[in-house]
Amino acid sequence: MAKVKAPCFSFGARGQLGKALVYFPWKGIDCVREYVIPSNPNTADQQTQRGYLGAAVDAYHTIGLDAVDVAAWNRAALHDPRPMSGFNKFCSDMVAIAVAGETPDMGFDGSLADDADGTFTASIEEDGAADAADLIWGVSPTSLINTDAMAETADVWDVSPADSVPGQTIFGRMVIKASGEVIGRTGIFTVKVAVP
Repeated sequence: MAKVKAPCFSFGARGQLGKALVYFPWKGIDCVREYVIPSNPNTADQQTQRGYLGAAVDAYHTIGLDAVDVAAWNRAALHDPRPMSGFNKFCSDMVAIAVAGETPDMGFDGSLADDADGTFTASIEEDGAADAADLIWGVSPTSLINTDAMAETADVWDVSPADSVPGQTIFGRMVIKASGEVIGRTGIFTVKVAVP
C-alpha cells in the first residue's frame, strides 16, 4: 500500500481507477493499492457462520427489546475491549453462544429495580428454554464481581440479593443457562438504590 500526495494530480481520490488501482483514505492518510477481487470460497463453515450472524441480526429486531434493554446492550458495548455498538455486542454474544454449540435464547425484558429498603431486585423473562439464571452485578460496569442465582416462576427469573447497598448505583447483567451451558445474556442494566 502506497501513501500518496495529490493523487491523480488532484487533492483527493477515492475508488478504483480502471481495474488496476484503488484510492482510499486510511486513518486520515490518502493511500493507493492494487485492485483485487476479494476471495470468497463460500465454504460450508462460512455459510454456517453467516447463518449465525443472520439469526443474531433477526433476533435483535424481533425478540422484543425495549428501550431499557437497548440501553443495557449499549452500556455493555461501552465496556467491551473492542469498540462496538450495543447491536454489535448483542450479535457478538449471540454468535459466540451459537459457535459454542448451544441454541441461543437471548433473554429480554430484563431489569434491575430499587426495593426502597436499601436493596434491589433483578428480573429477566425468557422463552422457557432455560433451567437456571444468574445475576452478575457490582457497583461499576467494569467490575461485576457478585453472582446470585435467580429463581424461576413461569419463565420469569428473579433475585433480590441480600446485600444492602443504599445510595449505590448498581450495574448488573443476567446470564441464562440450560444444562449448565450459557444460552443467553442480557446487556448491563443499572439502578440507583435509594437510602431508606
